[in-house]
Amino acid sequence: MTERVKRVRSPCYHQPTRPKCGCVTNLNVEQKSPDIEESSPKKTRNAIPEDFLRSLGAALRQVEPLQSIIFGSAVVKGLAARDIDLLVVSERFSAVLWQDRPRLLHLPDGPAYDLRLLTDEEFRVFYPLGSPFRTSMETKHIDLARYYAGIDRQHTFL
Repeated sequence: MTERVKRVRSPCYHQPTRPKCGCVTNLNVEQKSPDIEESSPKKTRNAIPEDFLRSLGAALRQVEPLQSIIFGSAVVKGLAARDIDLLVVSERFSAVLWQDRPRLLHLPDGPAYDLRLLTDEEFRVFYPLGSPFRTSMETKHIDLARYYAGIDRQHTFL
């Protein structure tokens, strides 16, 4: 297994008097999984088993998601991760209280789920373009569209 080193600009924290001085930092970048959408088109094998993703897709199908992704540590660690960060954007959530939304999904057994169940409008308000959290989600995730809708699409965030 080869490892690539990627040079990126990051804020400098070693000199508090000069924040964001633009020091160049070396980051080790791990190999990518096939369903992981990234800015680069390189893809390798998936950390989460296909049968689990199909079960998850079947559970999501009932809420007719506009967008659904797995992001965070589960993208790399698979089911060995502490939890699965799952974002589901669906208009079916509009008439349902926040605390009741998880009851609409019958998710397969696995690690604990960290759910973000939002309408399209809520997603745009809570995670506007360019926000750090949205950028991290867009950088590395597994798009579940092919499992709930049979669509194999390129990186398309709402």
